[in-house]
Amino acid sequence: MIYESKNCSDDDSSTTSTTTISSSTSSFWESVQHETQQQVIPKKLASVLGVKSYNFKANSKRPIVVGHRGVIFEEMENTLPAFRRAHEMGCDAVELDVFLLKCGSLVVFHGGGPEKLGSLEEHCGVNRCIQDLTYDEARELKMKEDCEEFVCPKDKIRNSKIPRLEEVLEFAKETGLKIYLELKGPGTPEPSLRLVERYGLLDQVIFSSFHMESLKEVRDLQPGRKSNGKHEVLTAALFEDVPSDLYERVSAVDASEIHLRYDTCSKERIDTIHRMGMGTLAWLKSPPLMIRDSTEWYTDIGNEEEKLFQIVMNSGVQAICTNRPDTLLNYLA
Repeated sequence: MIYESKNCSDDDSSTTSTTTISSSTSSFWESVQHETQQQVIPKKLASVLGVKSYNFKANSKRPIVVGHRGVIFEEMENTLPAFRRAHEMGCDAVELDVFLLKCGSLVVFHGGGPEKLGSLEEHCGVNRCIQDLTYDEARELKMKEDCEEFVCPKDKIRNSKIPRLEEVLEFAKETGLKIYLELKGPGTPEPSLRLVERYGLLDQVIFSSFHMESLKEVRDLQPGRKSNGKHEVLTAALFEDVPSDLYERVSAVDASEIHLRYDTCSKERIDTIHRMGMGTLAWLKSPPLMIRDSTEWYTDIGNEEEKLFQIVMNSGVQAICTNRPDTLLNYLA
């Protein structure tokens, strides 16, 4: 599907940029609309995933703990303080989102959904897209303290600055922190890969995306494998919902891993992915959506509580990307 982003507005005078959006990404927003129209019948997540309840440690192997955009309940998401706190806390990795600015700088920022990719409206109250700014302009942006996505203290929001990807990679090189780097905006695959190569961090970074064409671009640029058969550059295919041709899609782009929404990580699916030689990660939704899930959709998860993590671990998934890495780390201790 092709869509056009006009500076995230309907102003015909705005600069138009075109990018390709995979059906897996657009289906996310369709599924959200569908969910709101349906009558919700609460159910048990354990039953949905086909695993033992949280009372049973069917799989006690420690998962890789990934801080979603850092430690977002303590520090502003996608900022150096959030990543620094994740390292201090003991996270194995952090997940972050990358955009390419018009000046050529790569920055870490979440932005809007596929209909308004990179939109600053929700986060900053500005009717523009971040990819249409220079870094000097992006650096001066002020975040909205009342944005429901921001769950850290207000002063952290007020004083936050959008970092360059270079700054984050420098921190990762100093600390050994692993990076799950989502190629969010158009034009990000090659410059992100080259920057990671420049810092010598290919063993610490996994390139992920909902857009299969972005993963294919990375793989075409770096098709090599190590002597053990593993890819020299790791890529991960992200999915909101699971398409019927999941394995064909990821095989077509030669992905190293598959990262699924936590409530689609059935044991059967995770076992199949592992038998295919690929890694797995379960990602949790943003805090507002996790509250909705815990109050309307699932009766056995709490709001990112220990019981949720044990249920997901019972599927055998290898990594968990969470908004509350402290809770998961304390449970695993």
